[in-house]
Amino acid sequence: MPATLSQVVDAIHGPQPARPLVAVTFDDGYVDNLENAAPLLVHHDVPATIYLVTGNIGTGREFWWDELERLLLAPPELPEALELATGEAIHRWSLGEARRYDHADREIDRASARKERPARASTGFGKFMAA
Repeated sequence: MPATLSQVVDAIHGPQPARPLVAVTFDDGYVDNLENAAPLLVHHDVPATIYLVTGNIGTGREFWWDELERLLLAPPELPEALELATGEAIHRWSLGEARRYDHADREIDRASARKERPARASTGFGKFMAA
C-alpha cells in the first residue's frame, strides 16, 4: 500500500500494518520528476518523497554522469576512435559506423534500456524485490 516515508518509518518501529507499505522516492530532483512523475502520482493518490541536491539548485551545474553522457553522446559525429590511458597501458576502441550515433539513436537506446531494466521496489527493510 502506498505510504509516506514517515508512515513507513513508523511501521518499522511500531506495530506492523495490516498490509505491506511502500514509500516512493526519487533521487537527485530531476525536472522530469515534476513534469512526468508528479501528475501520475497525484492522479493515483500515491505520496512520494523527492530528494534534491540543494548544492546544485540555481547553479546550472550538471551531475557528473549527465555531463559525461552529454560530452560522449551529444556530438553529431564521434571521433573515429576512443583512447584511454591507464598507467602505462593505452586502450583504444575503434568506433566504425557507431561514430555517426545521433540524437535519434540515443533516444532509441535510452527507451530500450528503460524497457529492459527490471523495476525494483524496496521492501523497507533494506531488501529489494522485482516490481
